[in-house]
Amino acid sequence: MSKNQKNLTMKTLAHFVLIAALIFSFSCQNEEEEPQPTEFGYLSMQISLNITSESASGRTEAVNTDDFKVTIFDASGTEIMVFDPFSSAPAEVALPTGEYYVEAHSNNLVDAAFENPYYFGRSANFTIDKEESTAIDINVELANTKVAILYSDDVVNTFDSYTGTVTVSATGASLFYAQGETREGYFVTSPLAVQVDLSYTKLDGTTIDRTFNATIDDPQPKTLYNINVDAALEDGTIVFNITVDESFDVVDINLGDLVVVDGCLLTQYVVFEDTDVETWDFSYSGATPTSIDYSDNYGGGTYTYALTFDGSGNLTYGSGTGNFTKDEEFTYDPITRTLERKEYRDFGSGLELYRVKNFIYNVVDQIIQIEEYDVVNGANVLNELTQYYYPDNNSKNPNYAERHNGLGNVINVEYWTYDNAPNPIYEAGIWACDDCIDFEFIAFSENNITSYTRYNADETVVDSDVTATYQYNAENYPTRVDYVYGNGESFHQEYDYQCN
Repeated sequence: MSKNQKNLTMKTLAHFVLIAALIFSFSCQNEEEEPQPTEFGYLSMQISLNITSESASGRTEAVNTDDFKVTIFDASGTEIMVFDPFSSAPAEVALPTGEYYVEAHSNNLVDAAFENPYYFGRSANFTIDKEESTAIDINVELANTKVAILYSDDVVNTFDSYTGTVTVSATGASLFYAQGETREGYFVTSPLAVQVDLSYTKLDGTTIDRTFNATIDDPQPKTLYNINVDAALEDGTIVFNITVDESFDVVDINLGDLVVVDGCLLTQYVVFEDTDVETWDFSYSGATPTSIDYSDNYGGGTYTYALTFDGSGNLTYGSGTGNFTKDEEFTYDPITRTLERKEYRDFGSGLELYRVKNFIYNVVDQIIQIEEYDVVNGANVLNELTQYYYPDNNSKNPNYAERHNGLGNVINVEYWTYDNAPNPIYEAGIWACDDCIDFEFIAFSENNITSYTRYNADETVVDSDVTATYQYNAENYPTRVDYVYGNGESFHQEYDYQCN
């Protein structure tokens, strides 16, 4: 063999070895990259319904789980498979081996509705093994909070109207429970606000309307809350009690924190004089008065007077509508301890400043002076000044006052005596608005006036010697007061409240 032939043979052999090595390498690489076959197991599912809270009738209605939505998740929470409705699911579901869980729920979730129970359930985590069948049971339970409003015989037999509303605080969705409604409402499990409205018609044709509020701050699922309403009339006043009867967990509802100031809030004030009747109705936000509605039966008209308070509870603004067309602006100066009230009236060309009134307090918050100014050509002209005097620094009941005219001369001196019961007009916090209600002579005392005598400057008695006799409710607030003048004339007033 020649040298050249030998070299050619060696090169050819090297090429074959290289090719063979490449073929073997590709062959091995192909064997390594070929995917392994997926290992499957099988799942069968069954939904079981657990109804833990029955309806008010005591009957448990059948629930068809075929319409439920069923979702399979892997252990990380990734959605793997959905069957909606559940009736579309096969008898067995093939799944790759691994860890899963299943959720099932009815397809009717809303915030608030009657006859609409929403059910939800989640299985425990389970494992699918190769070529094995796994059966799971999804236990589905009521996921709503249920609320029923139940009225006592006293409410049904006494009041002309009794209704309720339950509202989901977060969304505002609500259910209205009309009079005679016995169904339970179904709500998302979220804080709820309960409102109950009662109305009673008195013999004189006027009505007593009351709104009571409560909250369910931490409602639980699969729990029925029975709101039991019991109210009665005592001395013309609605005495109200509300309790919660819960099927499972204990929930406290406290009305007192929401609506009561020292026991009662004045909601209506009525003056009866001969055949004339004047009525003032008060509205509140919590314990803060927001408006006064006035009406009378002798042609004086009607109006609504809206009140605005700042964050510290100071009266800042009042606005009249209807026949009461004026606005008032209140400003409190903590240095001079003076509450300034500016009254604006519309005489045909828009609102203009008409009168200014200053209420001056001492360091122990006793009102010691009231200055009333007329606005003439843009200047404040003193019209009247009243100075109040107290028996001591603790009393909020002035025992007498001196009234001066704009020249500083004493017009008359007024004396008062009092009972020991709360004065509802003083507590209503709107006494500074003396044009809203003609009650200035009874507005500035912490307790109720039992006698009132006014003397002229020469110390002769003016024909306004008055004695007052009161009737009280269980909270010691006056419900009626009969006034008798020294000349024999008389009239009376009635009060109504929202109380504990």
